[in-house]
Amino acid sequence: MKLGIYSPYLDTLTGGELYMLTIAEFLSKENDVDVFWDDGQILEKASKRFNLDLSKVNLVRNIFDVSNNFYEKFVKTLKYDKIIYLSDGSLPILAPKKLIVHFQFPLLKSQVSNINRRKIILAKKVICNSKFTKSFIDKTYSVKSVVLYPPAQKITVEGIKKENIILTVGRYQPYGGNDDFKKLKFMIDTFKKFEKENKDWKFFLVTSVRDEDSQNFEKEFGSLRNNSIRIIKNADFDEVEQIYSKAKIYWHAAGFGENLNKNPERAEHFGMSTVEAMSAGCVPVVINLGGQKEIVVSGENGYLWDTESELLNLTKKLVDNKELLENMSKEAKKIIDFFGKERFCKELDEIVNKK
Repeated sequence: MKLGIYSPYLDTLTGGELYMLTIAEFLSKENDVDVFWDDGQILEKASKRFNLDLSKVNLVRNIFDVSNNFYEKFVKTLKYDKIIYLSDGSLPILAPKKLIVHFQFPLLKSQVSNINRRKIILAKKVICNSKFTKSFIDKTYSVKSVVLYPPAQKITVEGIKKENIILTVGRYQPYGGNDDFKKLKFMIDTFKKFEKENKDWKFFLVTSVRDEDSQNFEKEFGSLRNNSIRIIKNADFDEVEQIYSKAKIYWHAAGFGENLNKNPERAEHFGMSTVEAMSAGCVPVVINLGGQKEIVVSGENGYLWDTESELLNLTKKLVDNKELLENMSKEAKKIIDFFGKERFCKELDEIVNKK
């Protein structure tokens, strides 16, 4: 088959792009696969960032760019058997049953135009990255979508000893002011409270920052670095893998303090970095919102929290009980059996090749 793949956020090279490019990697083994994008280096960058083999994937002109007219887009998509399209709420008009739409985040009806909601009838299949996302998409577009959980990578680095490190991994996405999607600043401020009684622990913030946000990021976070707080920007997969392997505890806070009835997209839509951290034996202490609740069974393979005080107390509970930390670390590693790449590719194959 000739297949096309498009994500409007490809240059961010974060979780959603790992999802789409893992699709490209897998399908290119037995199909002719094109990725629509205009940066000629994007596949090379993605290969290094995500540890993917994209050598059989073709990079072609981005026909979905807003500068291209409807007729041009429609004609050029006729040669494809199917196109997998990551939607930001908008949808293209393709020949019927060519389109597989993927939603990475929840959308309310008020956030989507009537015309884009009607276009969904052209889709052969609608897929979501979590039950959380699905719960909104199904209502907004009046569909019955399929959940295809993301392909988290198993972190296996031999010979690395665990250190007293609390880790978070997530892109920098500012909301304005000093706030951001992943609540990176909140976690740093919380760690400063934690370290007052736990001087032998460190906090590692691993983040991806786009060039246009770099200056603002340094303005907000540059002065926060110290001996116990380390900030790592735009690391490649090998470096992130090493950090996962060293860390003992994983924090996640997206959605904290947000009105999710009004802005559900501000919760974590799934939580791929949480799964990857767990596969490396990091015990998750993550917010009780969004897709995180589909990953962590509180009290068994980690903890879910609702307030900052719970985040601090549950982290302290692990730090003070070495046996509990080790037992939960063993349980956390098992999560990759369900959320791993092998399961993702098997389910993807069924979706794409189903008549």
